[in-house]
Amino acid sequence: MSSVLGSACLGAYTFCARQHGQEECDSKGLPLTPYSINVAGRFQSLLELDHGGLCAYLDIKRIRNERLLVVSEWYEDSVEKHMQSQQTNVVDSLRRLAHQVLEALAYLNRHNIVHHCLAPDNILFTPQGDVKLHNYGLYHMTDCGRAVRFPIGSPRHLAPETIVKSSPSLSPKVDVWSLGVILLELYLGTQLYPDLCITSSLSPLFKRILLLAQNFHRKEEHPLTGLLEMEKHKTREEPMPSNLRSFLEACLTPLPSERPSPAELLCHPFLADLQNDRKKKNGVNFSFLPSPFKQLHRCHDLNFDLPTTTHGPPPQPHTVASEDDHFADRRIREVYYLWSLAGGEVEAELRKTSLIPSTPPICSLPCVVTSGREEHGSGSGLVTHYDRSVLLLSLDQLRKRLEGMSVADYYPLTETSGGTMPGQERHDSSSLPLAIKEKDVEYQFHRMVMFTRLLESYPHSRSLVMAEAVVDVCPLVRAEVWAALLGVKGDIQEEYAAIDKDTEQLTDRQIDVDIPRCHQYDTLLSSRDGHCKFKRILKAWIGSHPALVYWQGLDSLCAPFLALNFNDEALALACLSTFISKYLHNFFLKDNSSIMQEYLAVFSQMIAFHEPALFNHLDSTAFNPELYAIPWFLTMFTHILPLHKIYYLWDTLLLGNCSFPLFVGVSILQHLRDDLLTFDFNECILMFSDMPDIDIQACIHDAVRAYLATPPSTYLRKHDHTYSPPTDVPPEALREPLSLDVLRQESCPHISAHDVIALCGLEYHALGYGGGARESGPTHSLRSPSSPLQRRAEVGRRRGKSGKGGRKGRKGVLVDIRSQEEFRAGHVPGSLSLPHQLAFQPDGSLTPSLPSSSLSSVRTSRVIIVVANKGKSGPEFARQLVRLRFPHVCVLHNGAAVLRSLGLLTALGEDP
Repeated sequence: MSSVLGSACLGAYTFCARQHGQEECDSKGLPLTPYSINVAGRFQSLLELDHGGLCAYLDIKRIRNERLLVVSEWYEDSVEKHMQSQQTNVVDSLRRLAHQVLEALAYLNRHNIVHHCLAPDNILFTPQGDVKLHNYGLYHMTDCGRAVRFPIGSPRHLAPETIVKSSPSLSPKVDVWSLGVILLELYLGTQLYPDLCITSSLSPLFKRILLLAQNFHRKEEHPLTGLLEMEKHKTREEPMPSNLRSFLEACLTPLPSERPSPAELLCHPFLADLQNDRKKKNGVNFSFLPSPFKQLHRCHDLNFDLPTTTHGPPPQPHTVASEDDHFADRRIREVYYLWSLAGGEVEAELRKTSLIPSTPPICSLPCVVTSGREEHGSGSGLVTHYDRSVLLLSLDQLRKRLEGMSVADYYPLTETSGGTMPGQERHDSSSLPLAIKEKDVEYQFHRMVMFTRLLESYPHSRSLVMAEAVVDVCPLVRAEVWAALLGVKGDIQEEYAAIDKDTEQLTDRQIDVDIPRCHQYDTLLSSRDGHCKFKRILKAWIGSHPALVYWQGLDSLCAPFLALNFNDEALALACLSTFISKYLHNFFLKDNSSIMQEYLAVFSQMIAFHEPALFNHLDSTAFNPELYAIPWFLTMFTHILPLHKIYYLWDTLLLGNCSFPLFVGVSILQHLRDDLLTFDFNECILMFSDMPDIDIQACIHDAVRAYLATPPSTYLRKHDHTYSPPTDVPPEALREPLSLDVLRQESCPHISAHDVIALCGLEYHALGYGGGARESGPTHSLRSPSSPLQRRAEVGRRRGKSGKGGRKGRKGVLVDIRSQEEFRAGHVPGSLSLPHQLAFQPDGSLTPSLPSSSLSSVRTSRVIIVVANKGKSGPEFARQLVRLRFPHVCVLHNGAAVLRSLGLLTALGEDP
């Protein structure tokens, strides 16, 4: 939706949806989805409508007792106010009104929407005199009125077929009849059926309308003639123009089959002049196009003698104060978002004006409750009728908050001439905690404007979008930002349309079982429309990935993308496919056991690396990652975390590579550490079956810190498709992924000589390095000072959190466990000599010595690298250190031999 605020206001109204009976259930015996949820689901498609003749819908909220609050664009002037003046209208005004209304109705019909409640009070006028239809989506969102107990439509404007038919009608021609009645009332300057509309019963009114239709069927007279006869004492002195009469007769044709549709009626001779003018305007003249930057701001510091233009509006003297209202140029959905942040509360505003009735709780108790739990005589006071009143939501407070914004704030530069990225100069609030920033109106305004401008130039601006996302993501544009971070591009709509989403598949039954259990606390995902969209996207993913299969958990993985892109299934599928390809490569193969087992084995080693005490306890109780972590990684934590926490987590996860989720898992265990250390096997099972609440911001911070503190080669996997070894590093300095059997047997990870050289500062001594260590491909590039996660850590430090654990704060210490003779023959200067035969006492503790004391003193500040000969001595020594709760223990891959080949071993007494 791209409608701008302009001269519009925000309006809110409310109604109650139908309620299910207490004993009602669906065919599977499950409780029925509340009508209000289905209304909210159907409402979402209205958000995508964008037409100059429609008031834009902005939001719908569910509150208690199935009540719904709707917010939309609003104008105070309407046809009803003009009718109250009881003045007749000139034919040209009626022609213009009819043309604009029909254009808006035709647009709605093209989107399979019928207004059905067209009336003078919802045909609004802008200050410029243009028509805007309001409340055109009520019939659509309530599923043709099935979701509410009140009838939809203005009684005196209802078409005859809506009165006769008991089943809901979707014919767009009902709106044509309503328009004809409204135009006739405007022409006459009076309301039709005044004597019938003041009675308490609608029966006489409906009988009169049906009588007009019956007379037409009997070929006695046209309804227009009958209506003019009823109001002959108020008929205008001059005769009705023939083209207007013909137009009204077409509108008031009783038979729907003979009545034209809005699109057909636009071709009527009565509107011919306006249609011809529109066709002429379709040839756009580019000789003069307005710019958001006025001449004063474009040339503020320059003294140019600008020539006088020979076309366009005449020059007007102006000052900064008289410039256009830049706030009014913002999209109306952005204005509503900021209004909500500035203290706007729709429910509170409606309660102030009694549009939401308040009933004391004591009065809501039923008088009688039967044995079947049926309640009678309840004084709940629920109002089931529809109140057409609309409450104006004031924007004064928001305008006051933003009155200090300059033109540069509304139209910021995305990149300076010096190449400065927008993320390098930020609002003062950027270092505050995220919970505060998301409620800061001024800060969110800056973030919203910046992201909007960058997204408008995507994919060229993808690197700039990522730079901004490092700080935080504006919730209003999170869906678009995620798509940009994932690199989604191409004709995704055409690709989605080409996929077969209707043919029955073997997985359909499982999908039908999974969807009703997936994040059903979310209003949109639990709605009927949400379930249908869910199924289409999942079937489209299966159809577009024939080599992969549906595993339980794919629905949870799809949920965040669907919730954010509810009205764009193609984008939701594109994001899901790209996400799986990057972070869950081959996880959805029919036989994914090797991929999953390798991932869990590396995860187990990362637990030992960062949390040795917890690793020892879980290992002693045989509580392995296979028992709890598979749904974590298969769904990227969407199975265990609610959506609002997933949004924050994935804001960071999308900045990292496919190994970052390992550290999110470690961070979750760290936050549960105190409880887990006291639990036995059964208690651990119970805890993970009902996950306790987790501070997601602290979890994300700790995950980033752990990721940056871990040498990349320690979590190298065979099935990491993103890894490509560098070509300018000696091959022996790198390492190959370990086999699954070795990963399972060894508790501590292996580290490459390349990472050891970087950790211990051996770049100038290693052969083949030329005086400086090189980055080790994509894995290291995400760890460089300019990488997104490194910059995210810097943001965390600015918020006052500890920066401990970054790459610069963690160095390595080499523990050489070979014999003393081998150590003297060649070792890395500065390494500690702890021969494995003498290092431990019978009780498993370290044998007191100077090297062991040195090791204990650096146990929390250094990465401990065990150097051994080939064989099991290195992994066994490292495992014993883990038993002694030494963190950050790893084993040098290929042992001392690789250091010798790189020229790093020095004999005792020799100069290095």
